[in-house]
Amino acid sequence: MKQSFVEVSGTRTRIAEWGNANNPIVLCLHGLGSTQLSFIEVAEALKNDFYFISIDLPAHGKTAPFESDDDYRIDRIAEWVNDLCIVLDIKDFYLLAHSWGGQIAMFYYSKYFENVKKMLLIDGGYHIPSYVDSYNLANGTGLTSLEENLEFYRRDFDGYIFDTMENFIGAEKINYPENLLYRDILAEKFRSETGGVVKKMPLTHMMHWENPEPVIIEIRNWFR
Repeated sequence: MKQSFVEVSGTRTRIAEWGNANNPIVLCLHGLGSTQLSFIEVAEALKNDFYFISIDLPAHGKTAPFESDDDYRIDRIAEWVNDLCIVLDIKDFYLLAHSWGGQIAMFYYSKYFENVKKMLLIDGGYHIPSYVDSYNLANGTGLTSLEENLEFYRRDFDGYIFDTMENFIGAEKINYPENLLYRDILAEKFRSETGGVVKKMPLTHMMHWENPEPVIIEIRNWFR
């Protein structure tokens, strides 16, 4: 693995690279609160077949934060990702994204689809905002104001801290089934509206950490 920094629209950005630059390119976008290293197991396993580029998104890992809060809108981040691609001089690549990174990937693809050969989203990207809001409100779980949303995520992040990876995975296994019906409904909505292929995996949200091998197989089969 090679790590380095580049300047992207005034933001000092850390990137990691695995493999030979002459191989097919895979650009990786991690989830909220994570870093470029969330793809390390996958990249190490596939570095002989692909050229992996994984980045710390703004205000994550060792990448500097944006100066303006408005720049954290998903569409703005997608534009920033395109600026990164211009700096790295990459196009015609595969896009691999997890969770929040999947949302960014969808926005990126909607505007810059000509750069993307195929896209694989790991438990992300299928949370269509208008449908999520309607589902939550119908089930009495909707957050109706900005203040409620901020407080919810503040509690979520502050309380989701673990001493060991084993404890983290254990909590994921307990909490994840509560959201399965909700996720199934959203995934089916995503499939019907995008024509994408949806596969349900018997793993948690952090499947590429918990058990990388099935994810590696899916990547190898899809990105070819």
